[in-house]
Amino acid sequence: MEELLDPRVMLESEYLARRQRNAAYSLRAFAKFLDLPSGRLSQLLSKKRRFTPKIGKKIASRLNFDPWKTEQLLRSIEALRKGSSLAPTVPYSPIAMDQFQTIADPVHFSVLSLLELDNFQGKPTAVAEKLAISVVEARGVLARLQRVGLVQIDKSGAYSLTAQEARATTTDISFAALRECHKRLLRDSIDLIDTVPIELRDVTSITMAIDSKKLAEAKKKIRDFRRSMAEFLESGKKKEVYRMNIQLLPVTKKKERK
Repeated sequence: MEELLDPRVMLESEYLARRQRNAAYSLRAFAKFLDLPSGRLSQLLSKKRRFTPKIGKKIASRLNFDPWKTEQLLRSIEALRKGSSLAPTVPYSPIAMDQFQTIADPVHFSVLSLLELDNFQGKPTAVAEKLAISVVEARGVLARLQRVGLVQIDKSGAYSLTAQEARATTTDISFAALRECHKRLLRDSIDLIDTVPIELRDVTSITMAIDSKKLAEAKKKIRDFRRSMAEFLESGKKKEVYRMNIQLLPVTKKKERK
């Protein structure tokens, strides 16, 4: 069954994308852009008011959603009206958009995984040595993770995770910090091809002629595979931190994308 996104998350993400470009951008300004009373927008985001198909269509129109994203929004609203849950069935806790903007650099997620290693002492010096970064940078990363509530520090100065479940950003939501994070991950992958022995990495690709109507289902299969692979690799003794990237990008160009 296809996952549906919470309409509140979709709306919040659009707002935060604008805040990323302009820190002075207010919720009142966003409400004016959407042609909604500011109080109503606040109630929608705080779950004090339910989304309706009429509001969904207005939001989709004002934000210039494409047909697929508009359909996703309206289907999500209808599912909530029928009492369905949009929460994922896998044990992944979402990272709030405002949290992510603070820790968008991929090194933060490397540290989170590092703190899962068996017998690893989560002190800045140990983090710096394991990730080949400076102690000053390690301290900054750990401080930011602590500030957003993802790690905690004990009396000895060692850091640990505040939650044991995996963390994930929302899917099919685009905003500046997430786009920059993905760009950094791709640049890092290029460097690793030259420095990591082939027996310790796997980089493959396949070019396909596809039915674009199946993209939504394909993206869900990739998410399921990614999480299944993480569960498989994390089931043994944790000694190293690895990152797995999977890319699915259009090669053929549509006229609309010129």
